[in-house]
Amino acid sequence: MAAATELSEKVVLETAKDLQTRFLSEHKDDQDMDARDLARIGHPSLHYVCKFVYHQLGHATNAYNQMVECLKWRKSFGINDITFDSIDENFFRSGKSFKHGFDREGNHIVILNLYLYYKDSKRVMETYRWVAFCLECQARVYPNSKVCMLFDSTNAGISNMDMDLVRFIMNCFKTYFPNFLSPWKIVRTWLNERASSKIKFVPSIPK
Repeated sequence: MAAATELSEKVVLETAKDLQTRFLSEHKDDQDMDARDLARIGHPSLHYVCKFVYHQLGHATNAYNQMVECLKWRKSFGINDITFDSIDENFFRSGKSFKHGFDREGNHIVILNLYLYYKDSKRVMETYRWVAFCLECQARVYPNSKVCMLFDSTNAGISNMDMDLVRFIMNCFKTYFPNFLSPWKIVRTWLNERASSKIKFVPSIPK
């Protein structure tokens, strides 16, 4: 399959239009999906559907399956109803995550300070909601851009490694936020080929 950059706009739009028609025909009244997300799928611009096509390198069947899984997750997770006021403000003040500049392709760099993370079994879902809300806001405000994730493990130890949270973030980029990830690298076995090809390790900076 050709790389995403080699997909012609014409092919992407044609594939997206076919997917849109099929998807709305089969799921327009699906109670497991949010009507607001179905409206995005049905938008004449095809912008949202095209994201799935690019994410799956033009493979229509894979794109369709991802659309189904994504929209069902969005409804069950309640992503459209999460607001800034519904998240504990300490998450935003903690310094665990922040944007810092742009990568070489002009995408925002999001830095996660792993040493500030400690898994709290009582706040797992709240943490997931915070992460998903931040990604959703970024995707809505900058619909034509991606993000470059940088996991800063400086001063981090075993107690800071919340692998369940890392897996959740992985799944967000793998399925729930299509074509939203700029290159980075971590555990390849948790990602499909498309996502893992965008991951890079970088050495620490000598002091």
